[in-house]
Amino acid sequence: MTRPVHTVETLAGLVAELRARFENPPACSIDWIDHERLTDLFGYDAYAGCEQCSRTIVISSLVHRAPLYVLRYLVLHEYLHLMHPRTGHTRAFRVAEQTYPHYVQANQYLHLLN
Repeated sequence: MTRPVHTVETLAGLVAELRARFENPPACSIDWIDHERLTDLFGYDAYAGCEQCSRTIVISSLVHRAPLYVLRYLVLHEYLHLMHPRTGHTRAFRVAEQTYPHYVQANQYLHLLN
């Protein structure tokens, strides 16, 4: 059985979930991006990225059929970057990221895509 293709509305719904979860959440836009363009923009191979200046999260086209828990993790990861600009993957960032209940499973899924 083929998984459905997720839409930009799916992504926007995930951002809305996060905005409801955090105090003083940053506003942002979100969209799909061709994987090659994502790699060109950020200079490395990734499944998602965020641009601090425009407050835009982009998700790679490679995961448009991934399980929803994987997309939810990618959006959370990038949203945390917007909440903690210029801090990178600090201990506090990782602790916040690992509160996601499917953190391990999502990372395993993404690792298998490589």
